[in-house]
Amino acid sequence: YDKVLLKFNYDGHFNINMDVIAGLPGETIESFKNTIEKVLKMDPEAITVHTFALKRASSLKKQDYGIKGNSVADKMLEYAYKRLGEMDYNPYYLYRQKNMEDNGENVGFCKKGYECVYNIDIMEENTHILAFGSGAVSKRIKNGGLIRRSDPKDIEVYIDRIKDTVNKSIEFFSEN
Repeated sequence: YDKVLLKFNYDGHFNINMDVIAGLPGETIESFKNTIEKVLKMDPEAITVHTFALKRASSLKKQDYGIKGNSVADKMLEYAYKRLGEMDYNPYYLYRQKNMEDNGENVGFCKKGYECVYNIDIMEENTHILAFGSGAVSKRIKNGGLIRRSDPKDIEVYIDRIKDTVNKSIEFFSEN
């Protein structure tokens, strides 16, 4: 459930941003604490702590999975924020989504001087995103709005159609 994103910094260095999700179905507080400790041992420049949000078209929503509201995610967030602060990570952006577990939020933390303009721009939805990969979503600002283009979710289909997918991305960003 954890993902690692390499983000190119303006000074020519790569920075590692790791994302974790609190409140996933079936996740325990202990397993989440273990994830936080493993991430901290890897010493990335930035860590984003997301709260599980039930998406409208997800299979869990179709199964009538409900947000628990039992404060498990809240305890996970409390632990993460405390540990990140102890390790000199500072919050620098926050955003909320609909249907978040335990009324949580998503918070980006980083070491001093590693604030990621990309993350802030993404939250403001004022920058393009070129994404590649199974299920990746590219976004483009057009006429004051945001339009999206998705890559195939099935990994085998994505691999079989890689040339077509790349060409569609080029077309997507070449349109006026």
